[in-house]
Amino acid sequence: VAGQALALLMIAGVLYQNQVPAWLWVAPVLHCLLGPWIGWWLVKRNPAAGLTERRTLLVAHFLGGLWVPLMSFNLLASVLAEFILILQMLASGGLRLVAQGLAVHAVGLLAGVALFGFQVHLASDVPTILATLPFLLYQPVVVSFIARKMVLKLQARRREFEYLSQHDGLSGLYNRAHWEGLVRAEFVRFRRSEQPAVLVLADLDHFKRINDILGHAAGDQAIRAFSAVLRRELRETDVCGRYGGEEFGILLPMTSSAAAREVLERVRRSLHDKPLLAST
Repeated sequence: VAGQALALLMIAGVLYQNQVPAWLWVAPVLHCLLGPWIGWWLVKRNPAAGLTERRTLLVAHFLGGLWVPLMSFNLLASVLAEFILILQMLASGGLRLVAQGLAVHAVGLLAGVALFGFQVHLASDVPTILATLPFLLYQPVVVSFIARKMVLKLQARRREFEYLSQHDGLSGLYNRAHWEGLVRAEFVRFRRSEQPAVLVLADLDHFKRINDILGHAAGDQAIRAFSAVLRRELRETDVCGRYGGEEFGILLPMTSSAAAREVLERVRRSLHDKPLLAST
């Protein structure tokens, strides 16, 4: 909305310089003031918001071409408006959308020539240049800000997908596939360096009884509680994963058998002092 308002200021400066009749100002004024709101409304109500946004940008390209003959091909305003539209196209749909936009812009330009005639006044006076500066400064900054916001959002989504691909949804520990990959990598390291490592497999006793008597919600609670104990009692270098069901895998890198017994005894004492389920 702000960008279109500043674009209107630029267009108004050119139209005033060229002494265009007031009634011809109506169409670009409506486009710049109402266009963003109409586009926003269409995007919000359409499930295919991305497609609607791209179509709205193509319409803006057509209208941008339409106003070039109305501004008598003013060089500064025409080039700047097209440059900003290309930036928006790149941010929204890449080079393919830019090519479509340029084609639509050419169609709009030809329609503008048919409607307003062909007059050329390339130069801009000082008031017109001053009216153009706000749009020149504001719009690239906004496009860059939106592009950076999209990049950060994609990076956050990538990290989220990466986490989900590596972790078990119930326990929060590594899932079996990722955990086994870490075990294989540790085995390769062990064969190369011959530094000790311990592999532990554990399961929860009587887990089926918990599910049958107390329900699956209680079983899920037990798994989450046991996973919390492992995260709390084991070292940062230890690697825990949910192997399947109530089975868990624990990798203790660079750990001797004696040290591993101490670590597991600490886990056992924690479970003894505070059972996974109070009712059991």
